[in-house]
Amino acid sequence: MKLVVAKRALRQNEINCLVKELWRLPHVGFINKRLWQTFKHIYVATHDGNFVGVCVVFPLKQWTKLGPLVICQKYQGKGFGKALLTHVVQNMDQRNLFIGSSNPKVCNIAEDLGFKKETSFFCVPSEIQRYLLSYIFTRFSFQYLLDAMKKKLRSGHWKYYYFLKRNQ
Repeated sequence: MKLVVAKRALRQNEINCLVKELWRLPHVGFINKRLWQTFKHIYVATHDGNFVGVCVVFPLKQWTKLGPLVICQKYQGKGFGKALLTHVVQNMDQRNLFIGSSNPKVCNIAEDLGFKKETSFFCVPSEIQRYLLSYIFTRFSFQYLLDAMKKKLRSGHWKYYYFLKRNQ
């Protein structure tokens, strides 16, 4: 497995692929084309020149959010998600990191990478709480709510976890 990871903007065909993939993925909320284009810190994974997936990074003051992490369906279960997230974590030297997810695979990877699991929004630092509330209010729409409900009902995963990794 030779995964190549580059920090760069997404290409239009990659955005189109991600939007199509998100309809199938039960653990990632819908992100439209316009929103993908606004992300500034993106790690793009390819294998043999083919688009595999992406991890978006949001630097805050004291913390950095990792995700969304999206691996295209045909590459899932092959270790690419773990390899991509490991690469991103290793490139976030001296940063406090957090991941939020209901995806059991992402949860397992985060724990393997030494992140500490928190089960309550109220147990995470206030900077993360403010970011998450801002994220919900700025991206909230009827389409987002409808998609979230469909995905939750389809997947049966209602629990959302937070994973924190403080720099040493």
